[in-house]
Amino acid sequence: MRSTVTGTPAGPYLGVDPAGRPMRFEAIDVWRIEDGLVAEGWHVEDFVAALAGWGAVTFASRPGEAAALHAAEPAAGGPGDPPGVVRRWYQALRSADTAAISTLIDGHFINHGPIGAGVPLSTRPGGIADDVISLHRAFPDLDVIVADMFAEHDKVVTRVIHRGTHLGPLPHIPPTGRRAAVMGHEIWRVANGRILEHWSRFEDIDLLQQLGVPPHPAGPARRRINFPELTRAAAAGSILAAQKRQFGTQLR
Repeated sequence: MRSTVTGTPAGPYLGVDPAGRPMRFEAIDVWRIEDGLVAEGWHVEDFVAALAGWGAVTFASRPGEAAALHAAEPAAGGPGDPPGVVRRWYQALRSADTAAISTLIDGHFINHGPIGAGVPLSTRPGGIADDVISLHRAFPDLDVIVADMFAEHDKVVTRVIHRGTHLGPLPHIPPTGRRAAVMGHEIWRVANGRILEHWSRFEDIDLLQQLGVPPHPAGPARRRINFPELTRAAAAGSILAAQKRQFGTQLR
């Protein structure tokens, strides 16, 4: 499920005092339903976007939301079926095979999210290959685990784990030599054997914590971001409740 959270916090949020300014961030949730009830849930919220919007963080660029493409007729079965195409994408991502990537990305491709934690988002069709190279430069031993994959019509949803050693630069983050493992949720739209659209959210705050480079407030009026506090809230499943207490959320 893709959602957008908007609102104005009534007080400190994510360890920062937004001083009455509104916030907006995207999220992708994956739910497992059993006998009509929610049995498990995984949530990836782009909290870094909210912090960046308040000037509390400097992070990889987040271009504005691009317009969605009109639906195309999906291919039926065979090697061009949506799950097969997405599997080939991850094979190419693991090996940084930009030639294979060029055969998978449609000429009208629109990208709505980064292909890994901490990397910039390229919106042009050829830019996604550059993003793959940037990701491998930052994590030369990159490994990608596809923990879940399921599809409906022309869309494929994946829950992935990226693992690697931070030996190259990320935007605003010099190499740290630390190992990191970060979860992400991705949605792919595929037609006629090619990827038309991509949405994603990765646990960027988790990445910053693991690399030992928590962001500092950009202005003197803001206090340092309290990452342990945020982590405890996430572990307790209380972030959504805190959102509802502090501001009126709108999901769509």
